[in-house]
Amino acid sequence: MNLLDSNIFWRILGFLVLFWVPVTALVILDLYSFVIIYTAGLTFLMGVMRPYLLIAVYVYFLPMGSLVGTEYNLLGYVGIDEITQIGVLYLFLRFRFNSVPVARIQKWVILALFVIIAYYVYNFSKGIVYGTDFGEDVQSGFYIVKLVIKLVLKYVPLALLVWHLGVDKVRSYVFPAITLSIITIALSMTAVEPLIDMGFDLMENDYAVGEVEGGTVRATGFYNAGGDTNSTAGFMLIALGFFLGHVEKSRKFFHLVPVLSATVVGLFLTASRTGMLILAMILLLYFTLNLNKRNTVKLVSLGAVIFLVISPVIFKAVERFSADSARRALDPTYDARLGYYFIYGEYFIEHPDVLITGYTDDRIWYKRSPHNMFMLMLYNTGLVFPGALLFLLFKMGLWGLRTRRRFNILYALIPFVLIISTVNSEGAGIYLWLMLGAAPYLAARSTQSGGGFIADMGVSVPVKPVKSHPNALPRPTSRQFDIPPRVGR
Repeated sequence: MNLLDSNIFWRILGFLVLFWVPVTALVILDLYSFVIIYTAGLTFLMGVMRPYLLIAVYVYFLPMGSLVGTEYNLLGYVGIDEITQIGVLYLFLRFRFNSVPVARIQKWVILALFVIIAYYVYNFSKGIVYGTDFGEDVQSGFYIVKLVIKLVLKYVPLALLVWHLGVDKVRSYVFPAITLSIITIALSMTAVEPLIDMGFDLMENDYAVGEVEGGTVRATGFYNAGGDTNSTAGFMLIALGFFLGHVEKSRKFFHLVPVLSATVVGLFLTASRTGMLILAMILLLYFTLNLNKRNTVKLVSLGAVIFLVISPVIFKAVERFSADSARRALDPTYDARLGYYFIYGEYFIEHPDVLITGYTDDRIWYKRSPHNMFMLMLYNTGLVFPGALLFLLFKMGLWGLRTRRRFNILYALIPFVLIISTVNSEGAGIYLWLMLGAAPYLAARSTQSGGGFIADMGVSVPVKPVKSHPNALPRPTSRQFDIPPRVGR
């Protein structure tokens, strides 16, 4: 399995040099509006000269959001993230791809994305639907229109990418971009204060500074998909789990050392106790299944080197387990993690109508969120949306369990489910959807099992000729997909 195409990797890296050097200079000079203008011009030029790079740029910036204040956006709305989203939409509108094999799990991923879109639209338009006063913004029809546009720009390109991950050329631009994005975010987490001094719009969490002796600063860097350090930790864990799945089935290892190191360093820079517990769980699972494999020794050696280099950061992060906040988190009588669940649980029992429509007139008295994505969805919109999302995740988990011997996507899926059970957003999984969508094709590279494997993966290869669009890209063959044609079933 060659996850990272070296030629494409260096091509994307070249673009990033062209982006970051001028942008950093413009930020230092406080020319924030020109950052957006430069990004738009560079994206347009790329769309003309190297259109496939638009995929990489979109994927690279997907977890970052805007790097400068939103007040500098073009037309008051279009920032760096919107520019890259429009760019990749242009690619899919410009080129008509012929039919490609689509696995069942890809369809489930796309359904999950549309469940998320529908959840946010319903939640914020509920004030209009039920005539309830949820605030001036939420009752504004214009606000809902802006929200729908924002969600479409964010998730529709993602769904299109997931649908077309069977195309080798599309997939080859996705994972180098993911790798470089993770490394960039980890580097930004190590230099939060200098980057803020330069003028970048970064979020720094320093509320844990007094928890342990000497203080702890919890960094998120350029990551902006989920909004807090636990979400950042989940983002790093999901990436680590995915690349562990690749290490498990690949003879190659050293080309993944930078991204594996970045995920672990990034995790400990968040000082997330939840993240560290999930890390221990995932590593225990990996070593249990792969104790006698050659790459396991290399992985242990890499872990030892990382520990020696960042041991002060690790010790400070681990000290948070002895802080008072850790004890309060497990006490249901305190205003802390477990206490949130009991408060919301009692509210659901007393107000069963909330399970149908979500809260309307009678809101919960408690002013803090439950720190559980499923519970928050249940409170906001009732059972339909969290139930649908849980059902689709369950289907993906069963698929991963059945196909784990070919490519173990459970290393990434398990951290996602656990982390969104402790945060208020699904943003940590922004890359998980691409990883799940690509799993059948990565698994196909690691097996020679023939047509039976195709049936297990749920991939249906079209057998009827499809009329090509004049601008269509070459139709991929079974060889290009590294998937043998279906036989016998």
